Amino acid sequence: QNDSPKKTYKLTIEESDRNVEGLTGITKEQLIKYGKEYRAIIKKQEKERKENLAIFVYKEVLWKDFPDLLKNSKNSLILKILDPENVVLGENMTEGTLGYFIAHANDVKLDFSPSDFSNSKLLDDTSSMFCNCSSLLKICKLPASIINAYGMFSNCTSLVSIDTSNFTNVKNAASMFNYCESLVTIDTSVFTKVTNSSNMFSGCASLISIDTAAFANVIEADYMFSNCVSLTTIDNFTFKHVINNMGSIFSHKMLTNCSSLKKISFSSDTEYIEQYERLITNNEGRLSYKQIENAELYSN
Repeated sequence: QNDSPKKTYKLTIEESDRNVEGLTGITKEQLIKYGKEYRAIIKKQEKERKENLAIFVYKEVLWKDFPDLLKNSKNSLILKILDPENVVLGENMTEGTLGYFIAHANDVKLDFSPSDFSNSKLLDDTSSMFCNCSSLLKICKLPASIINAYGMFSNCTSLVSIDTSNFTNVKNAASMFNYCESLVTIDTSVFTKVTNSSNMFSGCASLISIDTAAFANVIEADYMFSNCVSLTTIDNFTFKHVINNMGSIFSHKMLTNCSSLKKISFSSDTEYIEQYERLITNNEGRLSYKQIENAELYSN
């Protein structure tokens, strides 16, 4: 219809009136042939796109040039931002933030491990900073002034590495890493000021072990490790001050569906005795029947 683009055709409900050739000049057989050819082209293009995305290319770039680099890249990127003081960090729905650009990365995997965002510009709202950024693979050091990390990396399904060394002032870590399905290990030693860790690691299906010594000040820890199906070991278990949202002592369903959990260690005999009633006798963490049975046998 290039010769009369504004012309409109109306098709009736009668099948006999739906004449492709009459409308377009293309026969039914030609249309089927073109359709097959088009699908073959799309399939080839998609295969090439995935092959290119599997290749990582190292780039050094200024912050102002980062959006265009990301938009035009056919490959995944290992990035060093040369002027990190200009990088804007904040809630990822805010246009112009790093999280906003990553959320629109179109499957380009991003590794920021060569960068350092310690002195980057921090907006007032720091929650959900990289939420749903499924393209984020690795992230470097972030500002030490962050207090609210609610949902910071929630649903970052490709995240495998994070520099946690600057999270020394974080208090709200609720849902911080929930459903980071590719995260296997994480350094938690700096989370000493965290008071809310509800759902912090829920759904981290690849997480194997974790040290919880730093979480001594946690008050809320509901579902903290729920659905961590690969978690086998929790070291230095210490949650003395936890009161869940039902008002009872300890955390509501903290260990729900931790089906691989085999070992919980404590920092002292006293800590073990104090937590035994909560964890085993009352099963306030919601361990499985078999896990409780094994724990009782081992403890005896």
